[in-house]
Amino acid sequence: MPQKQPQVFVVQPFGQKFESVFAGIIAPALASAGATAVRANQIVTGGLILEGIFQAIETCDLVIADLTGKNPHAMYELGFAHALRKPVVLISEGQEQTPFDLSSARILHYSNGIIGAEMSKGQLAEAVREALADPEAFSARPSTDRTLNTVFLSYSHKDREYLERALVHLKPLERRGIIDAWADTRLQAGDKWRTEIEAALTRARAAVLLVSADFLASDFIVDNELPPLLEQAEKRGTKIIPLVLRPCRFARDESLRSFQALNDPARPIAQLPREEQEAYFDKLSAYVERLFPRTA
Repeated sequence: MPQKQPQVFVVQPFGQKFESVFAGIIAPALASAGATAVRANQIVTGGLILEGIFQAIETCDLVIADLTGKNPHAMYELGFAHALRKPVVLISEGQEQTPFDLSSARILHYSNGIIGAEMSKGQLAEAVREALADPEAFSARPSTDRTLNTVFLSYSHKDREYLERALVHLKPLERRGIIDAWADTRLQAGDKWRTEIEAALTRARAAVLLVSADFLASDFIVDNELPPLLEQAEKRGTKIIPLVLRPCRFARDESLRSFQALNDPARPIAQLPREEQEAYFDKLSAYVERLFPRTA
């Protein structure tokens, strides 16, 4: 006798946009994970539709909740699922669509573009498999994942002294669990360095660029670090924070000049007295802290 497929209740607002997300991302991801979707518009009941929704959430194996648009009906159903301690996978179209109270929760941010949808399908299918294999890991109240607040520091190794000062000023935010400041100095012997850097780039919600002529001359930075960061800035709202260290062509660089530097490029950090340098690193820390306010 064939085994019954897991039932996944999909919480989404109504509308053509979300039909497109369901058809293009959610349904294919569930099919790939060997699960069946259940939606509110499929529920047939002789009573109130809400009773049917309650029953569907109570009996399903997993809930996928789309937070996009902060729809009150979707949030109500999500709250019911959390109250029952049902395993839940949270999704949202970009970080800017995430409700403030859930901004630090574990959320899969999808893209409904042609290329983005293909990647999102794979990521969602993997999350569904994980949740079905280990429901308890997805059944607790929304868990905070510090890596969601990753701040990636991109720099030339010739400017390492300035990286170290930036990390010192960001350390109190790390200690309080507000951010995860990531630089390649974290790599240990035996680490697959390129894989680790790519992973950090992917999860970065902000990037500090320590800009100098050496930074702009680095093939690795220009070819491997900047492209994904700039793409994420456009698609996901990743914050790009340039700090100009030495005289260079930052203001003439087509890919970077549109980003407001934290300091005046005509007065780079290296030309300032030590006290003014420290003031700018403190300004960097304050700016990052404002980006990721604590919710508790």
